[in-house]
Formats: sequence, structure tokens, C-alpha cells
Amino acid sequence: PSATMSPETLGRHFTAAEQWQSAAQPFHAAGRRAIVAGGSVEARSHLEAALDSAVRCEHDDQRDSIELQILLDLAPVVMTVDTYAAAAAKQHYERASALADQVGDQDQQFTARWGSYYVGEIQAEWKRAADNVDDLLQLDVTGLRRDLPIQIHHAAATWAGSVGDIETCLHHGRAILAMYDRELHADHRFRFGGHDPCVCAHGQAALGLAGAGSPDEALDLARRGVDLAHELEHPPTTALGLWFLAWTVYELDEIDEARSAVADVMLFCEQHGARAIARSAEILRLAALADREEAFREFHSRLERMRQRDQRGFLVPTFAACAAQAALDVGRIDEAAIAVAFGQHVADESGEHFSLGHLHHLRGRTLEAGGPRDAELALVEHRAALEICREQGRHWTGLLPATDSARLLAERGDRSHAVDTLTAALAPFPDDLQRPRVERARGLLTELS
Repeated sequence: PSATMSPETLGRHFTAAEQWQSAAQPFHAAGRRAIVAGGSVEARSHLEAALDSAVRCEHDDQRDSIELQILLDLAPVVMTVDTYAAAAAKQHYERASALADQVGDQDQQFTARWGSYYVGEIQAEWKRAADNVDDLLQLDVTGLRRDLPIQIHHAAATWAGSVGDIETCLHHGRAILAMYDRELHADHRFRFGGHDPCVCAHGQAALGLAGAGSPDEALDLARRGVDLAHELEHPPTTALGLWFLAWTVYELDEIDEARSAVADVMLFCEQHGARAIARSAEILRLAALADREEAFREFHSRLERMRQRDQRGFLVPTFAACAAQAALDVGRIDEAAIAVAFGQHVADESGEHFSLGHLHHLRGRTLEAGGPRDAELALVEHRAALEICREQGRHWTGLLPATDSARLLAERGDRSHAVDTLTAALAPFPDDLQRPRVERARGLLTELS
């Protein structure tokens, strides 16, 4: 009869008989089958049953080996179902690291170590992650299975993008694109972060190029990432690709298209149980809302809860920046200032500097709302924002504080300095680039020249 039973049914029979090792194996097989089919929630249920059975076995090296294999499959599933920063995923990877050192081979040791580092990154331990990424980059890959080194670049690109280092992010993203082989790396979407590294690289590089001021190249790369994700037929990877595309479109001020793209992400996540991406996409949904009063109310209530918990975590500074923007849009200056202060606090504590320049610019705008007496302080913040953007290579983002700095400089009679500021900010952009953010800066430069 066992030949006709599904693996999970067989596992339940062995569980009822308290034959724990015999139960662990079919539950594990059922979990792997669900992973390949894209059923992350189902996979988690089966793999947790397998883990529960494995830890009940008599302790020996064989039991530890079984537990290790289950943990390395379970951790990325937890990241997909909960969040990429899920505490349970970090615990699974740390336990797997300890077991891999005892009974694992070099490849399992690498996978467990990578996972622990990667979840730590997404938990916004960005300062510690710098050491972890450096550790991976210096790793001797001699003897490592030849498909694995791509994941070193995967971890490095994620870290660099989040701390605001566009040049490094693009370097590692391009390395992934050059190394990627669809057959060689076919199972990486199941074992490393719950998504395909090449789709992730397309998205990371697209955001980097958007920030750097190459909008056409950014959009093309993001869309090619989505195309690859659809071809791979792996729902968590497709959700990630759609999220990167939506975020890239939003970064480039194409708000109507961003609303449509966000709706696509949210629907896809709902259909496929991709909760981790859905939580991140919710930030974009609120940021792109046409009803700015509604956006402000939603952001404000959630931000208050974050502040009460002194919440850290991936994208918290970005959430705060979007909340501040919504508050400014409806004239709630005090609430905007509170959101900016919280975002800067979390960014400084965690090292997540992706939105740091934008936060300083928003701080400048809140000061401008205080009237002429705060204009000098506003100019200081705009200049700080511009300097951060220059250091990060974020020329597109830097156009905003550059334009506001030039306007304030001109208002106080320093037109020459205003012209120099705009000229430098516009230098990275080709003359034929026609986008509203660039055109506004050019228009002010023409007016002042």
C-alpha cells in the first residue's frame, strides 16, 4: 500500500507508529515536491513535520545529517512565506551551520553560512553584514561546487544596494549576470533565499541604474528580470521580479505605471502566497496612492506602531521616507518631521542608507515649511542630501536636493552658486534625456543663467 500513498500520508502513518526516522523521509520528500511546484505554504508544513520527526530520532550522526538537509530546505521556504528577515529562518540557518560543521560537507557548510549571513542582512544588521560579505568575498572557493560562487555575489549585491553603494551593487549584479547558467543554477531558487539569483540581480541592478540616472537601461533590465522569472515558473521568484519592476518604475516618477505595477505584484502575491514580497509591496502601494490623505493616514498609523516598538528591519528607513512624503503632500509638517527623524535614526543605527539622502532632503523640505527663518537650516539639509547622493553615485535622487538648493541659493541672491550646483547635478545626464525631474532642473538652470 505504501507504493500508492502520497509521501505526506505515508509520513503521517509512520508518525502514528512513532517511527520517527521513517516519518521524516517522506515528509521531507513531500516538502521538496511542494517547493518545486511553487507551493511554499504547503512545503513549509511538510518540512516542519519532517523536522519535528527528525529531532525525535535517537541522536547520532545520521540523525544530524537528516536534520541538516531538512533545515537547508526549510529555511528559504520560511523566508518566502513569512519575510526574508524571519527570525525562524535565521534560527534554522544557525542550527544548520552548527550541524554542517559537525556532519556536513563543504557545500552544505557554505549554504548554511550563506543563509545565516543573508537573513542577517535582511534583518537590517547591515554594519555586521559588511564583515560577513567581506568574509564571503575572501573565501577560498577551491573545492566548492562550481555553481556556488555566484551566491557570494548575490549576498554582496544585496548588501551594497541596501547600504547605498550603487557602484558595488552594480559590480556584483553584473558578475551574477555574467556567471549565470540557467541549468547549472536551476535549483538555487529553492535553496538560496527562496528566489533565483539572476532575477534578483536584474532587479538590484535596475534599482541601482535608476538611482544613478540611467532610466531606460534600468527599466529594460527590470523588465528582462520579470521575463526570466516567468520563464522559470517559480512564483516566489516572479513575485520578486514584479516587485523590483514596480519599485524601479516608482523611483523614476512614473506614478501611474507604478500603481498598475504594484497592483500586479499584490494580485500575484495573493494568488501564490508570496507574503514576504506582499509586505514590501504594501509600502509601494501606499506611496503611489492617488488619495494622499488616505496615504498619510495609513502611513502615520503604521509609523506610530513602528516608533513605539523602535522597529528595525529591512526597508524601515524607506518606509519612513515615504511616510514623510505623504505627510508633506497634505501639509502635515510636524508629522513629516517625526517620520524623517525616525527614518534617520534607524538608518544611522542599522547602516541601511539606501534612502538616507532622500531623508535629508525631506528634512530640508520640512524646515522650508517653517518659513524664511529656517531657510538656512533647510539649505544645510539639502546640501547634506546632495553630498550623500554624490558619494553613493545616486545622481537621479540627487537632482531633487540640487534643485531645491539652487532655488534657495537664488532666493538669497547667490545665483552663481545656484547655477554651479545645478550644472554639476545635471552633468551625468545626456542632453536628449527628457524626463520631468530632469526638465525641472534644466528649466531652473535656464532661468538662473
